[in-house]
Amino acid sequence: MTAPAISFDATDDDYCFVAGRGRVRRWHKVARDAGLAPNFSDMVYERVVNAKHRGRQVHEAIELFLKRQPFDCTQIAEEAVPFVHAFLHYWQHERPIVTQVETPIYCAELDYCTTPDFRNAEYVYEIKTQSERSKLWGLQTAAQQLAAGVSRRAVIWLRPHLKTRCWQYADCYSPHDLDVVREACRGEYDGPAITAWKAIK
Repeated sequence: MTAPAISFDATDDDYCFVAGRGRVRRWHKVARDAGLAPNFSDMVYERVVNAKHRGRQVHEAIELFLKRQPFDCTQIAEEAVPFVHAFLHYWQHERPIVTQVETPIYCAELDYCTTPDFRNAEYVYEIKTQSERSKLWGLQTAAQQLAAGVSRRAVIWLRPHLKTRCWQYADCYSPHDLDVVREACRGEYDGPAITAWKAIK
């Protein structure tokens, strides 16, 4: 079965266009509607925007690397460079098989789109640059896992400022993640999985 062509909605990053289906919500839209994503105060908004900008630069450099396209570290912000180096260190040690990079996937069963950083026939992989671990990463990769139809997921947490290591696999999962995604997509915002997930500190 051929996967449908998916393109981004340039006017609204909450949606994608899926061939044969039309406008489809993206996972972060589903999570926000279900009350699973945080609401940032005005006080921390600028910090969040700056962190996203750094993360975007890191992801763009890693995407070029994984696609075997040339990239120049001098063209990205100085604060982003250590994160790229941390990923290259991860790659040197782990070197997973990569079959798709930054390729959006449509989950027909639950009607949403999501985009793993990269994937293969067994895993979806997500790269994170934040300073603190988040249980939202577990939901994001669960949504990717369901859409991709794979058995496993991994979060590569880049931590270049630590003394003993510069990356790790983040332990950010809960036993409720997959069911939370299913309930959120069905609009069951008070479902048992979502309720149990929200109770986890």
